[in-house]
Amino acid sequence: MTPIALEPPDFPDDLEHIWSMFLELNECRTNGFSGSNPISYQDIKAWMDLTSTPVNPYEVECIKRLDRVYVKATTEKH
Repeated sequence: MTPIALEPPDFPDDLEHIWSMFLELNECRTNGFSGSNPISYQDIKAWMDLTSTPVNPYEVECIKRLDRVYVKATTEKH
């Protein structure tokens, strides 16, 4: 049995579609010499056009925030 303090919180249902969009965009991410490159607005626009997925400005900002956390976490030197 996992202690309550170690159990992850329930994922908010209202944000699940944003997480799914981020994961799809993350699969196409490019990498540079210093690690993962950020997902650009052009990447998001191209993905929207190719998949015919409507994304509003709030969702784009959420994706960009998730991306900043991802890039920071994967490029930090240990």
